[in-house]
Amino acid sequence: MKSIFITLGASLIILFSGCNNEIFLDDNRLPDFSEVNIDGDNGSWRTPISRQGLIRVYINFDYPDYKYVEYRNTDYKEVDENCPASELLDITYRTPLREYGVSLHGDMLYFSSWYNASSALTVTLDLEYVYGDVKRIDFKISKGKPLKFVMQDYDNDMKIKEYMSNQTYSTVFSNHLSESYPLDIYPYYMNNCFEEVTTDEEWANGLTFDIDIPVCINGRWLGLSNKNFTIGDRIDFCSPDSISESFTVDVPPLKFAKVRYKYLYSEATMESILILDNTVADSQVMLPIKCKAVYPIDYDYEVIFEDL
Repeated sequence: MKSIFITLGASLIILFSGCNNEIFLDDNRLPDFSEVNIDGDNGSWRTPISRQGLIRVYINFDYPDYKYVEYRNTDYKEVDENCPASELLDITYRTPLREYGVSLHGDMLYFSSWYNASSALTVTLDLEYVYGDVKRIDFKISKGKPLKFVMQDYDNDMKIKEYMSNQTYSTVFSNHLSESYPLDIYPYYMNNCFEEVTTDEEWANGLTFDIDIPVCINGRWLGLSNKNFTIGDRIDFCSPDSISESFTVDVPPLKFAKVRYKYLYSEATMESILILDNTVADSQVMLPIKCKAVYPIDYDYEVIFEDL
């Protein structure tokens, strides 16, 4: 399910009259390096630039971010970062988490951050002139209001799958006594449980909310447990409900014993939707997530005796 959010087009930057760091340079040229602080929510800035010899204007995005970027030319058609500066209208980065943009109008350059519901970040804009001359501006965007958690929407359709572990665990003991020795085995001592919350929406990884996750107690899926969980994380732990379980193997005198066992795991998955509010953009975000939990619910073992 796609996220739903409302944004303003980058081309509207020219309508902004209030700026929180206006800079006008007498020689109409930027220095070789500039640093500008921008408010994450509704922050804007503008400056005159020289168009003479300007070849290209672009932002160096990381590869995963390219899907959220749009370059447009003066005909309002989508282009890429190689668009000639004379034809470039604007550059917009847009997700439900943050939106900012650059716009060119005449000899004026505009930058606006409409909202930044994530951490502070730096956006580097390069203006490439002839003969390899590059003017660089670092826009330091502050953190704005975070997305507000509204609810988790699910239909309790929990899918259960059981499978045997591929890993074999073992305990060994040598009985040098002349009588049998009772060897206590705690089969769940090495058990490995995990919980994770994932999404196909990469922009949402790292966000933390109170999320309902399937929970297993004493080998039974009893429902959901609400936890403060970070999307994209996986938590590995040892189930406290099974550590006390044990069985005893009587090792005969003068025998070597090897106890091998495997776990039977149970996996529960549940798909749901987190409903979030972007209070700055006055929009609602529907974020599909998948919750998974894996617990050991049983074990299979064998005992092998050998002479000492």
